[in-house]
Amino acid sequence: MTAARYREIKRRVEELTTHWEGRLGIERFAKVRHVFVEDHHEDPDQVADTEILWQYRSAKITFYLPPLSTLQDDTLEESVVHEYVHILVAAMEQHVGNGCEEQVEYAVENVTQALLAATGYSRANA
Repeated sequence: MTAARYREIKRRVEELTTHWEGRLGIERFAKVRHVFVEDHHEDPDQVADTEILWQYRSAKITFYLPPLSTLQDDTLEESVVHEYVHILVAAMEQHVGNGCEEQVEYAVENVTQALLAATGYSRANA
């Protein structure tokens, strides 16, 4: 993948993060740092990873550019919102035992879809 393509994907993600941070009021919950990684990561299908120190209202979202480059705009937008939901529910996530990752992801995705629907988002007008 070319450097120009990575810059384009990064620009798209930055537009979406700016939009959704404002729309969800994320600054009330955490200061978010965005990191963009051009190399592959251990799970080639994972588009992002969010690390949260909820006690300090701090979060870092690492976006993996290779898998992001394969997403359509609507799926990319859903992925960004999904990562912000992890920030919103971080205090609860730490209390869920190991082995419950699927349930956490299911709950996060349900909240993601509810937020998207509540804000009038639909794939048809994405």
